[in-house]
Amino acid sequence: MDAVAVLGVVATLGGVLLGLSPVMQMRVVVARRSAEGVSLGYWLVLVVAMGLWLAYGLVSRNAAIIVANTVSCTVGAAMIVVLLRYRNGVFEPEEPS
Repeated sequence: MDAVAVLGVVATLGGVLLGLSPVMQMRVVVARRSAEGVSLGYWLVLVVAMGLWLAYGLVSRNAAIIVANTVSCTVGAAMIVVLLRYRNGVFEPEEPS
C-alpha cells in the first residue's frame, strides 16, 4: 500500500471518528432531557453541508468521502431528532444525595 492509500485510510478513520463525536453531546441532552444551550440551527446547517460533501463523494466515487460523510450525516440527523425531542425540556440538576 503506497503512502497516498495509507493516508486515505487514516483520513477516513479520522472522518468516521469525527462523525461519531456528536454522540457524546447526544448522551448529555438525553440524560438531562433538555436541549438547552445546543443550537438546532447549527446542526441543520452542518447536516446540509455534510450532505453536500456526501453527494460530492458519490459523484466523484471517492470512498473516503462517502464513508466519512455517511456516518456524519447519519449521526447529525440523529442529533437533530434528539434536539427536536428535547427542545422544550428543562434541565433540572439532581440534588446531591
